[in-house]
Amino acid sequence: MVSLTNKEEFLFVAIAVALLAVYQIGSLIYFTDKTNRDLSRFLLSIRYDDTSQSFTSEGLGSSFVELNQAFSQVLQKLQDARSDIEVHADT
Repeated sequence: MVSLTNKEEFLFVAIAVALLAVYQIGSLIYFTDKTNRDLSRFLLSIRYDDTSQSFTSEGLGSSFVELNQAFSQVLQKLQDARSDIEVHADT
């Protein structure tokens, strides 16, 4: 038969697991929202030819570093292409 001590331990474990689940869901929502905002900002910068945008990924993990580097590289290529067009238009 289960004693009161075991029930209290089970309750503690259940509360700890529930809090961990809430934290994980909150983190997932935060990271998804951050990715969506960065992607939206990136696409709008392309749409409006704004190559001055910069993307940071401090404390967000290696996948965000790679994503933000890719954003920056694409914007740099667009800036280089625009510069080449301007140079050739002047000559």
